[in-house]
Amino acid sequence: MTVRTLKSRADPSGYEPPPLDVSVRSEDPSAFMIEVRGELDLSTGPMLKQHLESYNDPSGSNGHPRRVVYLLPELKFMDARGLHYLLTAVDGHGPETITIREPSSSVCRLLELVGLDSMIEERANR
Repeated sequence: MTVRTLKSRADPSGYEPPPLDVSVRSEDPSAFMIEVRGELDLSTGPMLKQHLESYNDPSGSNGHPRRVVYLLPELKFMDARGLHYLLTAVDGHGPETITIREPSSSVCRLLELVGLDSMIEERANR
């Protein structure tokens, strides 16, 4: 299992982006589990994309996952730009190969509004 974590930090100008914490694990080489906590928007989206760039190279040491699973119970805020970054952070993946588990209520509402709520994994006991 591989685990990598990113935490957002203030840049030298003193601007401090909203909090973002990303953890990646690969228990199965065909799927990456990516947990995103905090806020995902225009200011933090590039950090997510940059953090996941090592997974974009199919010839890289991590391989290229066939599926991406986002765990989002602690993602407190996501706007349309954050959704764009979520969907494009790992090249070659889009709504057809991305699954979302346990989205927070605000994330769930955004996915419903844009018609992507089919990406939410159904719970087994529903």
